Amino acid sequence: MMAPPPMAAPAAAKKGGSTTLYIVLFFLCVISIMAGSFYFMNQSQAAKSARDVEKIQAEAASKMKDAKSDFEKQQIQADAAEKTRAAQRKAEFTGKEAALEARAKGKEAQLKALEAKVNSELAAAAKTVKDANELRAKAAFERNAAATRLREAQAAKAKADASGKAIDKKLADEKAKLAKDANAKVAAANAKAGAATNQARAEAAKAVALKKSLDAVNAKLTGATAAKAKSIPYWKQIGGKLKQVSISGNKVCGVNSADNIYCKTNLHAGNWYQVHGKLKHISLDGNSLYGVNSADNIYYSPNMSAKAPWKQIGGKLKQVSHAGGKVCGVNSADNIYCKTNLHAGNWYQVPGKLKHVSVSNGKLYGVNSADNIYYSPNMSGNWKQIGGKLKQVSMSGNNVCGVNSGDNIYCKTNLTGGNWKQKPGKLKHISISGNKVYGVNSGDNIYYGSNWNR
Repeated sequence: MMAPPPMAAPAAAKKGGSTTLYIVLFFLCVISIMAGSFYFMNQSQAAKSARDVEKIQAEAASKMKDAKSDFEKQQIQADAAEKTRAAQRKAEFTGKEAALEARAKGKEAQLKALEAKVNSELAAAAKTVKDANELRAKAAFERNAAATRLREAQAAKAKADASGKAIDKKLADEKAKLAKDANAKVAAANAKAGAATNQARAEAAKAVALKKSLDAVNAKLTGATAAKAKSIPYWKQIGGKLKQVSISGNKVCGVNSADNIYCKTNLHAGNWYQVHGKLKHISLDGNSLYGVNSADNIYYSPNMSAKAPWKQIGGKLKQVSHAGGKVCGVNSADNIYCKTNLHAGNWYQVPGKLKHVSVSNGKLYGVNSADNIYYSPNMSGNWKQIGGKLKQVSMSGNNVCGVNSGDNIYCKTNLTGGNWKQKPGKLKHISISGNKVYGVNSGDNIYYGSNWNR
């Protein structure tokens, strides 16, 4: 019999036991989450989700071993559970979307087959109608010819009766035979024309029935497309209350109604942490922060840590936007100012008037006091008016989104051309970064969405 393993030292047992307990609880939580959601996944999605969960488990287990307090372990556990739920939700909806795509493609194939059949039947019906018309015309010709033969036969008989000559009688008999043959042709032509007419009616009825089937498939296909759109949620609510937000990559910061500043480094999971200071508006780019306070004073921090080393920047602005080492903003008179060094150098005035501005890649988007929208390909103010009305905009690369006075959301993927497309939901403020979007509504509730440009 094998000897039992040696017991660990008391101190190590206490720490290891606590960590093991949290790991076991975490794995049980993961299993309970997976049990409900795996039902909706196909095999490939399930396999990918399982790999993602294994990675989350491994990361969590590693972090728990290095955790120094029960509170830290609880935070690790909560964050890992949220990541697991997010991975499962993504796999679930991807699986549903794939199933709906396959069903829609099947319906499309059925639709194309029915369309081909309908076209074939319509062509056959048209040919049958044409044949019937030709046969009716031929029957009419035969009737006219038979009438002529009958008149000729009657005239020949009258002549033969009057002359009594054998030759006239023979001619009268021949004419009578021709008239009889003509009547037979008339009967045959009428029969063919009648049959062709009946066939044409049958072909038309078949085409009509197929058209009804085609319409039914179209209706189902439209329903499947609508179901697909309905099955994929656009927004996920994020805990907390903020009046304005700014995102960059996978990071987000915002300010609440009391001008307190909060940030987090995961858009859809994790907890907010408070950054010291007070701002009414904030801009995030990479790790750096720009913002203005209730007195329109301007502040810059090279990082987004809880103890951000704020530096006051000269000037007064009510709103700012910075990206790629450049910053622009507007003051209380809607004058526009920019500079190309975040923490040094002087502001220069850009021509025009805007109440809100957004900068990305050295380009500007903004809205004025009348909610008119303007774009400049540079920071010199070569403005071009863009159609539509928005009260606030956010630009990222060649993408732009904004909200109007009714809090409706509009986006487009071409800065100067194309049409605005309305997105679901209501927001009073929006921020985009790539294909990710953050926003807050009139109740300061916070929402996150991805693939907005899909």
